[in-house]
Amino acid sequence: MSSCNLSVFKVFLILSALTFHSCVNYSSIYPTEKVRNPASATSFFLEQEIAANSFIASGTISYSKKMRFDEGNFFAVGTLDPLKLKLEVTHPLGGDIMHALLDKNRIEVVFFRERKVHSSEYGEYENINNSLFTDPSVAWHIFRGFPKLLPYKDSYVENNNKFSLLGNNSVLIQTITLTEGRMAPASVRYDDIGIAVDTEDFANHGNIFYASSMKVASENTDEIIEIKFKRFEFDLSIVQDIFTIIFPPGFPILPFHMDFP
Repeated sequence: MSSCNLSVFKVFLILSALTFHSCVNYSSIYPTEKVRNPASATSFFLEQEIAANSFIASGTISYSKKMRFDEGNFFAVGTLDPLKLKLEVTHPLGGDIMHALLDKNRIEVVFFRERKVHSSEYGEYENINNSLFTDPSVAWHIFRGFPKLLPYKDSYVENNNKFSLLGNNSVLIQTITLTEGRMAPASVRYDDIGIAVDTEDFANHGNIFYASSMKVASENTDEIIEIKFKRFEFDLSIVQDIFTIIFPPGFPILPFHMDFP
């Protein structure tokens, strides 16, 4: 995972003093409502968007494109208010690969092997597409374990377990396929961003539902990121000082873009 391409899903955290209380026990415990209409399905999604005020997660992350495959371990931390996400990706044998920080205004990424920093304000580079980084809130909720709905104007049901969301001028922005017999998402396609997210095996912690894994595919670049969660903690008190990223001396600071070497 030495490539900066993995960047779209890596964010920094060092929490050596923090331990997780237990491993996640995944099961089929999630809502059993069978009503398949936008009002009932979207209400559950919207509840999940605010169910967790903070999270800490760990697991493995992999990147693949055509004949190339890389993998590593990750630790992630996020707060909902203010919206911040930080993640650290390390090689399975040790050593930092990348640290990154996202908030609602800015993205900062340190690539250790390439000895570079990419930093930009959101809105400066509108061509950041086909990427989880396109929307920091989308990235936040994927690492929190439950994909979010985009703001929408209208919706319609396509079949028994699939519905779509429309934006301005009835433009399709998102398509959600629900798990058979459940309200949890099996697949969420962000049509306006150009990524699709598949989920597996939801578990719950109180009223917080989360997947055991996420597969995020860029529809135009053939890139696939797979995130497998091993441990989760929710609603811990997160010190805001954690959300600081250090630029190593001598690393050039470049604008963020998708054409990483």
